[in-house]
Amino acid sequence: MQRFGNNMLTIEDIILGNDQRGVAALRPHLPVDFCDRAAGFVLSTPGTVLIATGFYISKAGARETDGPPGALAL
Repeated sequence: MQRFGNNMLTIEDIILGNDQRGVAALRPHLPVDFCDRAAGFVLSTPGTVLIATGFYISKAGARETDGPPGALAL
């Protein structure tokens, strides 16, 4: 884990520290440990999963996708 001064960066710090789309503005509205909670939810909820590789953003008139390589990584 990376350090910043004497403090350890959390996974949440690292993810939102690389934000280029303004998602970090949501941080005050999220639990401090949102990644841990999300992982716990996924692990405690077995079943069939659908992985969508992209979606259309009607307001932007564009599509967003990580494509098949992103889906494979998941």
